[in-house]
Amino acid sequence: MIRVLFIMTDLGGGGAELSLLELLGRLDRRRIEPSLFLLQRSGVHLNRIQNIKVCYGCEAGARIRNHMPYILLKAIVLGMRADVIVGSMEGKPTYVAWMAAKLLRKPVIGWIRTELSEYYRNFPGWASRMARWMYPRCTGVVVPSQGAADSISRMAQVSPARLHTIYNPVDPERARAQSIEARPAGMRELGQAHYMIGIGRLKNEQKGFDLLLRAHAAVRKRGIDHRLVILGDGDDRISLEQLARELNVQDSLIMPGFEPNPFPWLKDARALVAPARVDGFGRIFLEAMALGVPVIGSPASGPAEILDGGKYGISVGHEDVEALANAMELLLVDDEMHARYAALSLKRSQEYSPAKPVQQWEELLRAISPE
Repeated sequence: MIRVLFIMTDLGGGGAELSLLELLGRLDRRRIEPSLFLLQRSGVHLNRIQNIKVCYGCEAGARIRNHMPYILLKAIVLGMRADVIVGSMEGKPTYVAWMAAKLLRKPVIGWIRTELSEYYRNFPGWASRMARWMYPRCTGVVVPSQGAADSISRMAQVSPARLHTIYNPVDPERARAQSIEARPAGMRELGQAHYMIGIGRLKNEQKGFDLLLRAHAAVRKRGIDHRLVILGDGDDRISLEQLARELNVQDSLIMPGFEPNPFPWLKDARALVAPARVDGFGRIFLEAMALGVPVIGSPASGPAEILDGGKYGISVGHEDVEALANAMELLLVDDEMHARYAALSLKRSQEYSPAKPVQQWEELLRAISPE
């Protein structure tokens, strides 16, 4: 039995947290015993923890940095009974995992969810220097796409033998099952109108929702009536609402916040639009595709691989609002093209099974475990 300690910041509403829960739920308990250490007891997905031992570093609302000595001590104590320690996201979880593992002389895996070289551009210099120094010294580094692998290779000298590309596990059946649940009350505002949808944490430097809002305004100026739904919460909500007023599209924008079940919204959308500036995987793309929803994405590494350069959806250039608006217009007005991309979405979703990444994780854990 291999005992694995996964360390994560919290269980907020992002794709990284969902992928972790998906992996924990699918690991073969006959061979692997996972446990979870959350730096903070918070997040909308706390109630989804099942059949796994979980510990917390501090309570919701506390500043994690103020509790870091206790958190590190707790990680060391928990790590004593683990065979492998996994930092389940870039930043604090991996810092804590790495320090605990090195003190205990245990194998450690850094699980990166994004394009690291782009991600650290928004952090102080010491953070990127720490990452460049730490990741090459991990026993293994897991990335969710070849683009994310290329990104860390530009930033840090990680040995190819230690770098593993494993897609995030995504369960298409969960998306399909939840999509037929009762429609949320907020959907009544939509009536029968066509709408485009964006889903994710409201963080423009990563998700590019400001670009989506500008493209939405441009399409409406062309006389094409539609609504825009953005699901999620985050620091940029106020700035997006202000931008909507400046663009005079506040009446066609619906921002209901975080939705525990986004799939009824997603299922009826004309298309998913995700002009991400940085995205290491693109979980929401596969969930939309499983529902037969056409997708519009950017050249960010994860979405670019899922779309296969535009073969399975429409890919637009970075920061290209006009191209984004053109793609939205196409899927709003051309039923034939909409049906074509809907069929391509379904076809692509069948090529991503959650069983394969889980198997790859199990093989990696067995390979680096001292047992």
